[in-house]
Amino acid sequence: MERNEELWGLAQRSAQGFLRRFEDPLTRNERDDLVQETAWTAWRWVGTAREPARFAAAVRTIARRHRYRLLVREHRRRLRQAHLLQVRSEGPPQFSVLGRCVSSAWLLGCLRWVLGGLRELDRALLLGIHEGFCCAELAARFHRTEQSVKVRIHRARARVRREIELAVLTADDLEVWPETP
Repeated sequence: MERNEELWGLAQRSAQGFLRRFEDPLTRNERDDLVQETAWTAWRWVGTAREPARFAAAVRTIARRHRYRLLVREHRRRLRQAHLLQVRSEGPPQFSVLGRCVSSAWLLGCLRWVLGGLRELDRALLLGIHEGFCCAELAARFHRTEQSVKVRIHRARARVRREIELAVLTADDLEVWPETP
């Protein structure tokens, strides 16, 4: 029992000391949670460690990784807000794509055009996942492995995003989607 409390204290002190060097607001606000997560992860890890003498170094590595994951989550959250939030204005709904205001009618026309350019299987998988089916159900329906379905959906989403962003960048008028792009 005493050894566990000693390790827990060492993990907390090491994580606190390491994370204190970062002065960005996010790390400062989340420091206590990061210290607790780091200490918990390190405390669970020490039982399987090959070199328990390197515990303090392992705690620093764990703290660095937890902080990195926090920064990535926050960055992704901000990107979603910046790119997917509906721009508030009078009139028809508009969205921000790559910093440009795009009408929903234009985006829907572009989406139809991009989806039409996908392979039939990729389009069916992408539409299926957005209808609420899980990858396992889609894999059984289309006689594919679940991993294959996941890869195809990932690539199809990336292609749709790239094509829409390219269309936004090259478009002169973002109000009405032309019949032929």
